[in-house]
Amino acid sequence: MDFDLPVVADPSVDADLALLLEHRPSNISGMFDSIADHYDRLDRLLSAGLDEHWRSHLVRDLGLTGSEAVLDLCSGTGEVALSLRRCGAAAVTAVDFAPEMLKIAESKARNAGIDGIRFICADALHIPLGSASVDVATMAFGLRNVEDPLAAIAEISRVLRPGGRLSILELSRPPSVVRRIYLGYFEHVLPWVGRLLSHHRDAYRYLPASVEAFPPPAQVAAMISAAGFEHIHVTPVSGGVAHCYSARKPKPEA
Repeated sequence: MDFDLPVVADPSVDADLALLLEHRPSNISGMFDSIADHYDRLDRLLSAGLDEHWRSHLVRDLGLTGSEAVLDLCSGTGEVALSLRRCGAAAVTAVDFAPEMLKIAESKARNAGIDGIRFICADALHIPLGSASVDVATMAFGLRNVEDPLAAIAEISRVLRPGGRLSILELSRPPSVVRRIYLGYFEHVLPWVGRLLSHHRDAYRYLPASVEAFPPPAQVAAMISAAGFEHIHVTPVSGGVAHCYSARKPKPEA
C-alpha cells in the first residue's frame, strides 16, 4: 500500500507554499520557529477554538496511573506535555525539531512550576531515546508535518515498550456540510487573520493546505497498522474536523 502524501499539482499553489508541502525538515522547522510566538493563537484559530478540548480528551483518555514514562512527539509549545504531567505522568520527554517552539514550552513549564519534563530538539524520524524506553507516546497536530509519517510511527514503535500505548490527535478533512463550512473558514478567514498576527504569510497558508493534503483517517489507521501496532481505534471529534487514533504495541507471545 502506498502511503506517500499527495503531490501538490494545483497550479494556483505557488512555489514557496509547494516547497513547504514537501515537508523537508529544515523548511518546516524554520517555518514553525518563525511563528513560535504566535503559534498558540494560531492553534486556536486553526481549530476554531476547539484545540484545548481535543488535547484534554487525548490526555484524559490515556488514564495515566502515575507510573508511566511518556514521549510527547512534535511537542511544539508544550501544551500536551504540560497536561501529561498535570494528569499524572511520572516523566515526560517532549521532542520537537523547532528550537524556538521548545523554548516557549520550557518557559511555560518554568512559569507553571512544573518539573519532570525533559525537552529535546530532534526530528520525529530519529528520536534520541533507547528502544523500548517509554510506556506511552502522544503526538498532537504533528503527524501531517513530518516528512515520512509511516517512518515516524515506526520510530515511535521502536521506543515504546511492548504493550505500550500510542495516541495521536490530528486535524482532518471533515465530511459533507461540515467540510464545506470548515474549508471556507480555512480558505478565507484563517489566512486573513493570520496576516494580522504574523508577517510569515506562507505559514498561515501552509497549515490549512497541509490538512487538505493529508491522507484520510482510514489511510492513517493503515499506516499505524503497517508500523506493527494492534487494537487500533479511530475516533472522529467535532464532526470529523479532527480524529484521535489510539493503538498498542504488541507484547511478545508467551
